[in-house]
Amino acid sequence: MPPNPVTQGISEARAVRRELGVDPFQPLDPTAVARRLGILLVRRPLRSAVLSGMHAYDQSLDSHFILVNSTQRIIRQRFTTAHEIGHARFDRDTIVESLPASDVSPQEKRANAFAGELLMPEAAVKKWNPVLPWGEDVNDIARLAVHFGLSFEATIWRLYNAQRIEDPAVMKARRDEIAADLRRTLREPGDGATEYPEQYIELIKEGVSRSLVSRGRAAELLASGDEY
Repeated sequence: MPPNPVTQGISEARAVRRELGVDPFQPLDPTAVARRLGILLVRRPLRSAVLSGMHAYDQSLDSHFILVNSTQRIIRQRFTTAHEIGHARFDRDTIVESLPASDVSPQEKRANAFAGELLMPEAAVKKWNPVLPWGEDVNDIARLAVHFGLSFEATIWRLYNAQRIEDPAVMKARRDEIAADLRRTLREPGDGATEYPEQYIELIKEGVSRSLVSRGRAAELLASGDEY
């Protein structure tokens, strides 16, 4: 029987928290986690609205990098960073692009489970409000989301999987009830900044030479008008 990708992702996220000495109830910055793990972090605006990020590994240099689309909401960028760290832990021999259409693959399920547990551990969810039933006030969920830096929708699923709420669809339908200040934080836009090291350029070019990245995609990833 093949391993369960969700279980794998959760287990590895807990291992990373232990490895870094992070309290299981403590919010964390996934950017800092990437850097502590020695992963090159790249942020830049992408023309593709559906590409949130990607991960690649240079075997010759034993070096990982992750790319995050800096035009997306801050909350989304946090999840993308954590998601790509998950790929770095499991998928070192492939270039993985994070696209919505691939969410059903075991690879993506595993990375999503990893990101959810890394950013908002189940133990923290259960400790936040140990009294059941949960979710009478939609702002309780929004405050939990803001505290751990996860989207409202992702937080609902964390609560559902932790058996804190019974019907995710009901709570998602009440998102308009979220207080204005919490809504602003959850919707904070990205700054569209570009920041990447020189090594990133070499990794993309190597990906093209190995037919792992198309020339058109490389042009976008390198902010160039010309294909490589």
